[in-house]
Amino acid sequence: MDHLLHISEYFLQKYGEPLQRIPIDLALGCPNRSNGGFGDGCIFCSEDGARARHLGRTNLNLAQQVRSGQDYVARRYGKNAGYIAYFQSFTSTYAPAVKLRELYEQVLQLADFKVVIISTRPDALPPDVLDYLQELSQRYEVFVELGIQTAHDRTLQEINRGHTYLQVVEACNALHQRNIKIAGHFILGLPGETFDDWLATAEAAAQLPLNAVKMHQLMVLKNTVLARRWAMQRNYITPLNEYEYAAGLKAFLQKLPEKTLLMRLMADAAEDTLEAPRWWMKKGQFLSFFNDYFYNRNTGEGAFVVTQTADGTPTLYHPAYRQHFHTLAGAGSESEKKFAEPSALDDLLKASAQTGHPVSLLDVGFGLGGNTFAAVQYAEKVPGSSLEIVSLENDERTLRAACQLYKADSFQHNILLQLLENHSAEWKNSRIKLLLDDGRKSIRTLPDNAFDLVWLDAFSPDVNPELWSWQFMQECFRIMRQENSMLLTYSSAPGIRGALFKAGFTVGETPSFGRKRGGTIAVRGRADHLSELPEKEKHIIFDSTAGTPYSDPGLNHSAEWMILHRKKLLEKLRKHGVPKWYKAR
Repeated sequence: MDHLLHISEYFLQKYGEPLQRIPIDLALGCPNRSNGGFGDGCIFCSEDGARARHLGRTNLNLAQQVRSGQDYVARRYGKNAGYIAYFQSFTSTYAPAVKLRELYEQVLQLADFKVVIISTRPDALPPDVLDYLQELSQRYEVFVELGIQTAHDRTLQEINRGHTYLQVVEACNALHQRNIKIAGHFILGLPGETFDDWLATAEAAAQLPLNAVKMHQLMVLKNTVLARRWAMQRNYITPLNEYEYAAGLKAFLQKLPEKTLLMRLMADAAEDTLEAPRWWMKKGQFLSFFNDYFYNRNTGEGAFVVTQTADGTPTLYHPAYRQHFHTLAGAGSESEKKFAEPSALDDLLKASAQTGHPVSLLDVGFGLGGNTFAAVQYAEKVPGSSLEIVSLENDERTLRAACQLYKADSFQHNILLQLLENHSAEWKNSRIKLLLDDGRKSIRTLPDNAFDLVWLDAFSPDVNPELWSWQFMQECFRIMRQENSMLLTYSSAPGIRGALFKAGFTVGETPSFGRKRGGTIAVRGRADHLSELPEKEKHIIFDSTAGTPYSDPGLNHSAEWMILHRKKLLEKLRKHGVPKWYKAR
């Protein structure tokens, strides 16, 4: 598939008007559920069997459901819309054919339905039901929405689907033989599955006679078996964020035949029912983003993804760290608000203009270059000043990715090209040196008492602890000048502040930007001008395990080792009576 064909486009072209679903709950239950078809079944299923939200929990009869659906469509889309009868909840063929005929015909007489969509399972389509659906398809355009989820039997067993993939194949063939359209329902992110597993399912799906697909990310809904398992074992699944799902979805769809109709590209749920994943993108934002992402050839698993932030400037999403390079409150503003202003860079540059001594800045985590570029712009505004920057970065790909964010004639693009070619750059009164290696190794090559400023802007400690250990903070302490030097970081985590205290710093707080908590400032020795930490914050750092820093003896351990080492240390401290969190008495 190279082109996205949404089913709404197909309906509009065929019927000359937009069609909207009217969801119907026949209250038939599900053959895979306990308690007469209404108890536990598939581990991800909600107790209401995917009942439409606007129907609520009231026991509306079929006529009331149709009227409620018509009212909802009129309020949301206007009255100029045709109707789709969507038999959605539970398993809509879980009854004898005679009973189904009675229920379906009753509903279909209540409005001018153009299309019928029937949600069901591959093991709930006996011959007499298939015969009735074939008859129905001669009067309406019928889609049977078949819950397939995955082509892997081990996963089907794990999620308690109650059928095999062979039954999926048999059901699809039986429907196809009767010329009944089929929509396959698939979920990405199921327990134990990898990106390659998703692609294998897509390849299997491409061999089925599917007319349409309905794609969902796995959602952890409250009061489900999945929610209970995830609460007991957090690594049971890894909920997909927007970018991980987009990468998987794009790769999946590209395996499907052209002109496969797209019924849905993502799932959503009421906020009060959803445990995970918690996306920052709303539904409309994701669909717009995915449309651009699908047609961008420079995307895929492992690729950096461009994201617009609140101030209109772009940042990138890093798939390995599962984080953006900048706050979504504003990439362009972050460097100024979190680093340049709190470190009084403007005053330091003015002093440089008077004394002739350059301001020396260590930029830990060059990333996309935002902090370095902000500092260069500050220096450019102070005639006679001089700025020397040493920047630590471990991944040259980030510099190459950053090039796409800036115009070819911009100073940022110029600096990036110089750094990529020479690992050094000059721009007016600023000189930049790039140390492209493990930051822990690079910092040990720097001289003592050499830097006025350290801007620590690595990815967050829970994914990039290598640059947040108290031993790394000791190295920062060593290379900073003994007087009037400052370390700035966006992090306010008690464990990071604990690391700074342990390394010998005096620690204070900087103003907040893009979130409730401020950042952190640290200096060598006393500093009366610091905004002191609140007493409660100090108690949290020193009187609970929350302030326990990461440790990295030798500055050469893996992130996994550091995380596990800290976890074991916290468990040991708690056994000795140190509380998890400080509570004022």
